[in-house]
Formats: sequence, structure tokens, C-alpha cells
Amino acid sequence: MRRNAPSLEGDGERGRGDWASPNNLTDEERGERRKRREERRDERRKDRMEQLDADKDGQISPEEMQAGRKQRADDMRQRFDENSDGKLTVEELSAGRMGRRVDPATVDANKDGEVSSEELQQSMEKVRERFRGTRGERGGSNAPDGTGVPTPDVP
Repeated sequence: MRRNAPSLEGDGERGRGDWASPNNLTDEERGERRKRREERRDERRKDRMEQLDADKDGQISPEEMQAGRKQRADDMRQRFDENSDGKLTVEELSAGRMGRRVDPATVDANKDGEVSSEELQQSMEKVRERFRGTRGERGGSNAPDGTGVPTPDVP
């Protein structure tokens, strides 16, 4: 029997304030949650495809992919730059979410104390390769060619 956590409303019924652990949900609620998550993922994929497709031909060329990866690394550098000095240090990277995915000490390949966009791109590629290794040759995406770029017509 499923146990309900008390709601914030205090009525003992499931409400907005209920503890939303997956173990505390009915099969129907899990299905709805999964459906919403998939819809959000599909919307993000569609948005990402539109951003990457600079010439709007419906295809992502290797050049567009490379430009997109560089832009993403630049955006990440800016986001993780805690003191906004235009330089990303290993310490700043360690404090951010990226520090959980990579060993920040190895990201600064030339050991100059600053993580460049190129070094960040190389680290992200290592993460992608590691992810592909755990998800099979398709890399955990729905890209039929293993590039990591999803195509709209492939589930």
C-alpha cells in the first residue's frame, strides 16, 4: 500500500505540497511525470536544433555543430565565472555543476590557472565520449549517426 506524505495543506490528502518522491507516486502519476519530462526534453531538442541550424536548411553541418559547441563553452565560461573578471579558474569551475562531471584540475590542460573555451570544449567532449560509452554507440541521444545531434523524426 502506498503511503502518502502529509501535504502542506495538512488535510492528509495528496496536494501541491506533498512530498513528490517517485516512490510516493501512483503509476498514473509516474506516467504523467514521465510524459511532461519527455515533452520538455523534446521542446529543448527542437530549440537546440533551431539554434544550431544557422543556415536554416534543416540540417546541422559539422561547421554548425562546431560553432554551437564553441558558443556553449563560451556561455559556460561566462556563467561559471563567479567574480565576472572574464577568466574562468579551476576553483570557479569546481564550485559549479561542471565540477561534478569533470575533474576540474585536469581541465586546465596548460596549467596557466585559467580555463579557456578550448580547454572547456575538450573536457565536454571527454564527458560526451564517456556518456556514449555508457549508453552505447548512439551516445544516449536519438542521433542515428552518433553525433549527439538528435533528429526530429527519430524517437
